[in-house]
Amino acid sequence: MRRHLLGSAIAAALSFGAPAMAAEVKMGIRTDVSSIDPHYHVYTPNSAVWRHIFDALFATDAKTRLQPALAVSHKTIAEDVWELNLRPNVTFHDGTPFTAEDVAFSLARAPNVPNSPSSYSQYTKMIARTEVVDPLTIRIHTKGPAPTMPFDLASVAIISKKAAEGKPTSDFNNGIAAIGTGAYRFVEWSAGSHVALAKNPTYWGGVEPWDRVIRKPIPNDGARVAAMLSGDVDMIEGVPGVDRARIAAAPNLTLHECDSIRIIYLHMDSNRDPPPRSPTSRATSWTRTR
Repeated sequence: MRRHLLGSAIAAALSFGAPAMAAEVKMGIRTDVSSIDPHYHVYTPNSAVWRHIFDALFATDAKTRLQPALAVSHKTIAEDVWELNLRPNVTFHDGTPFTAEDVAFSLARAPNVPNSPSSYSQYTKMIARTEVVDPLTIRIHTKGPAPTMPFDLASVAIISKKAAEGKPTSDFNNGIAAIGTGAYRFVEWSAGSHVALAKNPTYWGGVEPWDRVIRKPIPNDGARVAAMLSGDVDMIEGVPGVDRARIAAAPNLTLHECDSIRIIYLHMDSNRDPPPRSPTSRATSWTRTR
């Protein structure tokens, strides 16, 4: 099997493809998930897993352009109403048909998961209510104009009302409620050890190349690289800068890199002496204490 290294998000790994003989792929990742419940915690490691098991209404491509997912089209029918047409003939992993009722249920549940360390309310806060028009049409009434609503909805997993209604986060972690429409089915999560996923042969977006995916948390950079070199895993994320040249030069490894849209922080340029004046100030005096 050809091995791949990712300098960016491990969720992107599946887009690179694999030989037909690759029945199982093992990923070495930096951080374990905090839950399989896709509404429990706004957390990058969690999102990287739930996007394999569940789908959102919309997706974004490598250039953050909006793409259809469980919603195939959308339009505004008033300044505070979005109408979404849903993808037909989609089923959850248990064979239950996907409908607008699942969307309404998911959007109501997402901001209200008990004990959430970081709530999904940041993506649903503009939603006033949902209106199921028919099984494949839903209207989202907002608290005033909400031009970013489709992008917000791209961050919210759609779950099965039948499988998840009344179920706590623990029932996602043990698999009882972890029923999605995604490319992979949940198999098991052993905290600190691995997350196991199995291919969904009826996935609406096309069958994925690997029968089984194992995500192994390896927080230590050196240990993660060692696991890659020894063949214990087939790909890793978070390639350490000190090892980049060596890995890129290795004949049996391939380094994949892409630009990130993540901004860690913005810092005002106050290092110059004297510092630049505020753009709104005409006569600002500066005193630097040394």
